Amino acid sequence: MATPWFIREEYLQSKLAQLQASGDTSFANIVQVETAIEAAGFTALSHFEAFGSAERTSPNKYFEANEYLAAKAAQLNAAKEGGRTDWTADSVALAIKDAGLTIWGHFEQFGWKEGVNPSNSFDVSDYLASKLAQLQATDPAAGWTTETMVAAIADAGLSPVSHYYGYGQAEGVVVTPVPADEQVVPATGKTFTLTINQDTFTGTTGNDVFNAGAAQDGNGSLINTLQNVDVLDGGTGVDTLNVTLSETGANAEVTATIKNIETINVRSAHNDAKLNLSATTGAHDINVVNSTAALEVNNIGAIANLAVKNQNAAVTFKGNTATTLNLGLDTVGTKAAAGNVTLDNVATTLNLTANNAYVTTVGTAAVTTLNIAASGANELTLPTAATAVTVTGTGSLNLATAFTTLKTLDASANTGGVTATVDAKALTVTGGAGKDSISFSDTIAVKANVDLGAGDDTLTIATGKGITAGATLNGGEGTDTLAMDTAAYGLVSAFSAANLGKITGFEVLRITDVLADTTAIDVSKIASITSFETSGVATGGLASVNNLGADTAVIMKGDLETNNGTLSIAMKDASGSNDAVNLTLNHEDDLSGAAVAVASTIDGLVGVEVLNVNATATDTTPLTKGSVEYTLSVKAGAGATLTTVNISGDQKLVFTSTADMVKLSTIDASASAAGVTINASAATVTAPALTITGSAKADIITGTSKGDTITLGGGNDIVDYKAGGASGIGTGKFDTITDFQANSYGSGTNGAAGLHANADQATWTGDVLKFAHFGDGSGGVVVDVFSSAADATTFLQTAKAANTVVAALDSSTGNLYLDNTGDGTADYFIQLTGVANIDAAAFVLVA
Repeated sequence: MATPWFIREEYLQSKLAQLQASGDTSFANIVQVETAIEAAGFTALSHFEAFGSAERTSPNKYFEANEYLAAKAAQLNAAKEGGRTDWTADSVALAIKDAGLTIWGHFEQFGWKEGVNPSNSFDVSDYLASKLAQLQATDPAAGWTTETMVAAIADAGLSPVSHYYGYGQAEGVVVTPVPADEQVVPATGKTFTLTINQDTFTGTTGNDVFNAGAAQDGNGSLINTLQNVDVLDGGTGVDTLNVTLSETGANAEVTATIKNIETINVRSAHNDAKLNLSATTGAHDINVVNSTAALEVNNIGAIANLAVKNQNAAVTFKGNTATTLNLGLDTVGTKAAAGNVTLDNVATTLNLTANNAYVTTVGTAAVTTLNIAASGANELTLPTAATAVTVTGTGSLNLATAFTTLKTLDASANTGGVTATVDAKALTVTGGAGKDSISFSDTIAVKANVDLGAGDDTLTIATGKGITAGATLNGGEGTDTLAMDTAAYGLVSAFSAANLGKITGFEVLRITDVLADTTAIDVSKIASITSFETSGVATGGLASVNNLGADTAVIMKGDLETNNGTLSIAMKDASGSNDAVNLTLNHEDDLSGAAVAVASTIDGLVGVEVLNVNATATDTTPLTKGSVEYTLSVKAGAGATLTTVNISGDQKLVFTSTADMVKLSTIDASASAAGVTINASAATVTAPALTITGSAKADIITGTSKGDTITLGGGNDIVDYKAGGASGIGTGKFDTITDFQANSYGSGTNGAAGLHANADQATWTGDVLKFAHFGDGSGGVVVDVFSSAADATTFLQTAKAANTVVAALDSSTGNLYLDNTGDGTADYFIQLTGVANIDAAAFVLVA
């Protein structure tokens, strides 16, 4: 949505001024301000939308929040709104907040229509007169009047300020300041600093600040400056008390007399700290911020706005009597160690704002209506008796406590993604635009209506539970997953066509238990399903998934080391010329130790031309990441139509082709980030030559006997010619290897070439060729470089010796000739594209 009224630089200037006025001297310019805003996960615009009203910052130079509030207060007093003539900017701000509006939003919707100016710099009536004159001059036939023009601006969802930035500025409509005698002067507050003595302070009509920081006694110990004997009166403004509590023992609990101070920000520096509000009146917001120790706030009473910000320490709010409670949680706790917030079991409606909050609550069991606005990433352990939950905002939210009374979950206005567990009582579940994950701990009821909305969502049914025929389940837009165990899917498969038709919008079927031998899953029972996910197949078993859709995804995710049976894969229609199966291998394990070897076998693939394999893993231990090496086998008799195998992912993969793959022409591992082992030596004489592309890591490649084209990529690779026949003289089929960077660290002293590559592969500096040695191999490899094929082949004859492999490179062509039978004649001919130099370090010899 276009926001021409939001001027980034002017907002940042306003925010900088607000920070400096509050005493924050850590920001000297707007670049620093924006950097901090972005580090918190916001843009300048989203930060204004989230915090601008509370901080009274301004989105442009023509809207000044404090001046607008003062002008609105004057208009209310003149009209004796509510029988009052004591409206102030601060009481207006509270009324706007209580109405669920922002200050800017109030002006846009109401203020300008009431004749309230947005600032002393922008006269609404003059602007409208100027705009009317411009319309009448440029479009006289339209008969514009003030009434029709105002209606047009309002119908467009604009105010004079947003109209100016969107249109008027370009049209030359003039902005004039408010006449001097009509301008308002916002009330300015005073700052009071408490001492270790008795303090009695009375505030002004402005926004006063009372600072009660910790002080030091004569022994260097911290003591409180807010004490029981202090009397503080904020006056008529919207005032703030900033207090730090640091004492222990008899002075740990403070009960000061506090009146007309709307916001109390309290910080704890000692676990014994307590703030008692029994002598407090007129407070509107209690914020616990930046504490390094636990805090207890007592006698909250009817104060309905509580917040915890920027801390991990526990907070206890006692004596709260409000049945509707607003609780803010901003940067509280961590994923590894949740913060604890305790309330009394009184509130039945909880309006919770969460921003990067990892919190466990106590005392929320009476809540029946729960509304959560989320930003950032959040995980809440929140026991409630909620029957209705609404989630809004851009943040993600994991509701870790399973609901047992919930009837309605509405996350339609959330874009960050919601994770929640409900039971059979949940009849209406609505997801949002994020990645939602909804789990049912019980069988889904017949009257249930689940619509997960946009995003890649997941609906999971607990093991041993299912779906009652007739339930309406819609995955919505995106790639959505429906997860249940084998038995549950068996029952769903038997639904009538009408009841199956009520399950829509899901593209992936996930079977949550391990597939037993002979299990057959027909994904076509649910019309929208095209792809499949399984936790693996029982060891020694053969299970099948059938009727998969075009360009299908098959995901094997779970303990694949244990559940390593064979999965047969069959598409519904594989009659095309480029049918693809996208196979993901995702072993879930504690990967903190040694590398894990996982063997996976697939079968079927009838009519499939392209097999895309993604080798990845999920570490079940936080903060560790080991490695997995997969060995992917295609069962004999399968894969006869495969032409292409593409390998990607962050884990190693071993792929061995079979003699049945008579059409296989391409193996491409360029997208692998971990390294591959490719063995195509089983190819028959009727199979085509291969084009093989390695990864950016260390690969081992064994080609066919047909004259392959091999591109190595990065890493210290091995091209294995030990299997006889590959690129052999007399076959007429010779390999071409591109990007061969010859290893130069040999078996000699300090890495000199010696007889062959150094035995320690970690010392290699490049790629090697692997051959069977001659005789007992004691002579290693003798290598030289020449400028012609004739000289190279002559060298093979003259340098032949017992137990010695002889190799010669024609540097003019990159052609390598090698004799490993001792007869002085080349047994292998390989073209090393672009290679002009090579020595014995580029060879590995084996028995």
